[in-house]
Amino acid sequence: MSNVQGFWRGLVIVCIVMLVVLVGSVPYLESGSATFVITQIAAIHLLIALAILGALIHYDWSPFQHRDE
Repeated sequence: MSNVQGFWRGLVIVCIVMLVVLVGSVPYLESGSATFVITQIAAIHLLIALAILGALIHYDWSPFQHRDE
């Protein structure tokens, strides 16, 4: 595993931890409140980030590949 792959996997772990914290806080929020809406927006943002990171890991993309060679 290259350093870049480790970095992407580290970001995935961070996103998952933040998503777990968000989901854990949902029962304490009032449905329809501004905080509830922002929590949903943040969760959607994290899910999109996880999808993008999954693609980066799957295709083994390295932004600095020309410097590594």
